[in-house]
Amino acid sequence: MIKFPKKPGARGLPDIPPKASVPARPPDPKPLTPTPARAIASAKDAFHPTASVPRTGFAASQARLSVLTTKKSELELQAQHILQSRNQLSHLIGVLSNLAAKHPPGSREGRTLESRIANIQQVDKAFELQLQQLSTQRQSVDAELDAVQKLIAKNP
Repeated sequence: MIKFPKKPGARGLPDIPPKASVPARPPDPKPLTPTPARAIASAKDAFHPTASVPRTGFAASQARLSVLTTKKSELELQAQHILQSRNQLSHLIGVLSNLAAKHPPGSREGRTLESRIANIQQVDKAFELQLQQLSTQRQSVDAELDAVQKLIAKNP
């Protein structure tokens, strides 16, 4: 059995009084006041409508161009994957159709193959819808990409 010491400072910890008081902070002699803004702006701070476009706008346009190009590439890659999957499904449908042709029309194996073909065709329809959505997204990215390229060409 472990015996704990009865004295508070016996284990190497300092004795803490039951109610330690923290001294109050003296009031701040200077209250916080807002600093006044400059009354007169210099000529170099004024807005000049004929001034050249700042380079940060050009850099932002270049960054946007890069992001849009990346997005377009990602959409095209996704479309390629979907097209590849659709080609594999169409090959599978062809193989199953050839197998179904070898069985009599009312046989159990023929009906099973027909139901599998119908399921694969539903998956193919879903892929087709995804491909249409990607095409729509790609068209919008293309339009925005053209607008950014025109903006960059306009402000060299």
